[in-house]
Amino acid sequence: MFFKLLKDALKIKQVRSKILFTLFIILVFRIGTTITVPGINAKALNSLSDLPFLNMLSLVSGNAMRNFSVFALGVSPYITASIVVQLLQMDLLPKFVEWGKQGEVGRRSLIKQLAIFPWYWPLSNPSGLQLDLRLCQEPN
Repeated sequence: MFFKLLKDALKIKQVRSKILFTLFIILVFRIGTTITVPGINAKALNSLSDLPFLNMLSLVSGNAMRNFSVFALGVSPYITASIVVQLLQMDLLPKFVEWGKQGEVGRRSLIKQLAIFPWYWPLSNPSGLQLDLRLCQEPN
């Protein structure tokens, strides 16, 4: 019965494309969670994997925390970007202040910056997380 339902669903082009897109996104996520941030000591990472809190985070993130992948960051780059863009509107950068006062046109410019900034954040954030992990290592 299930296979007949699946077969009938795959005959519809729109449903088939949505199912294939979902499978593709799952595949991208699984590949992304296996790529470790460069410069991480795997031995030190394995010693930290015994921590219950890290095990809980790994369970929720699809082992992204256990492998210390860039995907472990989740939505934090977007949230941080949103906060930074709002702070930049407070007389820190004149262009952002101007956009904040322009109304709808300025709001579109701010949203554009908000879409660009999260792509730069993961480049700096893993290095900070890497420093935290180095501080947690046992001294040699």
